[in-house]
Amino acid sequence: MTKIGKNIISNLGLQGWLTVSQIILVPFYIHYLGVEAYGLVGLYTSLMAMFFLLDFGFSATIQQELAKDKSNLDQNFFRLDLLRTLEIVYAGLSLFGLVVLILCREFLSKRMASDSVLDATVIHQSILAMALLLALRLLMGLYTGAMNGLQQQFKLNIIILVLELIKFVGTILCLHYLWNHILAFFLINIFISLLTMVILRRLVWKHEHVDGYVPNFKFSVLRSRLKFTVGVALISIIAAIISQVDKFVLSGLVSLEDFGYYTLAFTIASIPMKFVASIAGAVYPRLIQEYANGNEEGLIKIYQKASQLISLVIVPVSLCLFFYTQQILNIWFDQPMLTQKIEWLVKIFVLGFMLNGMMTMPYYLQLVYQWTSLSIIKNVIAIILLVPVLFLLIKSYGIYGASWIWLILNFSYLLIEIPILHSRVLPKIQKIWYLHSILIPVFLVGFIGYALHFLFFQSSVFGFLEWMVIVLTMSGTLLLLNHIMSEQPLWSIRGLLKV
Repeated sequence: MTKIGKNIISNLGLQGWLTVSQIILVPFYIHYLGVEAYGLVGLYTSLMAMFFLLDFGFSATIQQELAKDKSNLDQNFFRLDLLRTLEIVYAGLSLFGLVVLILCREFLSKRMASDSVLDATVIHQSILAMALLLALRLLMGLYTGAMNGLQQQFKLNIIILVLELIKFVGTILCLHYLWNHILAFFLINIFISLLTMVILRRLVWKHEHVDGYVPNFKFSVLRSRLKFTVGVALISIIAAIISQVDKFVLSGLVSLEDFGYYTLAFTIASIPMKFVASIAGAVYPRLIQEYANGNEEGLIKIYQKASQLISLVIVPVSLCLFFYTQQILNIWFDQPMLTQKIEWLVKIFVLGFMLNGMMTMPYYLQLVYQWTSLSIIKNVIAIILLVPVLFLLIKSYGIYGASWIWLILNFSYLLIEIPILHSRVLPKIQKIWYLHSILIPVFLVGFIGYALHFLFFQSSVFGFLEWMVIVLTMSGTLLLLNHIMSEQPLWSIRGLLKV
């Protein structure tokens, strides 16, 4: 099996485990820490999105450069100097971000402490722990990007899988037997992140080592890739603002408990996206190579297969979660009041994530062609139009109003951005992309999913038999959908693994 095959399979395996561990741990966190403490995890997630703006597109740059073939010795020296330069830059950015968060800790503590039963000292200490964890994860991002570019995702996933298993066991043992505290969550993550960063750094430098050459810090290697880096940085900054502005606004307008419900619903609805990232992350370096080699037909083939495979994965899972949210949450948490609070939040979010997943390969296609201005312009327009609407919805409908922004945003991207993208890049595939990657999957799975939901809606007992009918019917729908799709991604996956 080739590298891309191992990468896809290992990515899916890792994300499968992360999904299982999340399914187990989220109710565990809610039980031992409470919804309010879980709201601090939501704050950490929002801060991480903003903190990673310090990446400035450098991880995408190193990934794209290392994905290219080693053409000559000078190119190898360039790669080494770029890696060393970015290593020093990342260290400085991580330190800067750490200091900024420490200076802002009082403001964040007061913002989160209003209407909270949590002690202000606990919130203050948690924010300090978040700052250190975020600094480590930013550094780790450089080496993760490098490993992805080198198509060493199989090794990367094995390392992360082992360390995630350690974290999983350590978290359960600690919260249950040793220290039932939100700080335990952050301290365990700090230890695992530090260990991961050290291991990945060693692997990257071992792979890129050239005997007799000492890499140096050279600003010139950054300048030569500045246009692409700045473009990716602007996309990341604006996208982070869009994806996190709802949480920052909510954290100051609603209670920490409601913010915890909002965070929990967002986390649950995002689970299908983990499998999307597994496919796209493995395919992206290969798209770069096909483009660099001038092989447009090969690029189209891989792009279409990956797009359809993503739809085949995310549409059935997302729509099943949409139609059977109440039943799934009751099984998962066994807390009817909690289910009642977050059911419609999950429904709205999961539709938004489904549409967002469909936009993944088009976004990577833009990066392959280094056409970053399209995403920048669309996100700027989105901020101008949607942020004022966000405030109105939150004021009128609270956390439920805020959830609609995510769905509206991604639906708009699908309607507006895709025609603009494909009119310039790979225009001959636009109709078939819409038909086989969007319309057929959504309408076929949606119709069958709704029919099953209508059939069982009046049932007072939703038991094993009903679930078996749903699973078997959706499995048959998956096979039918694969047969209709132009690339038949399930059957052609072997071809995808061999490219």
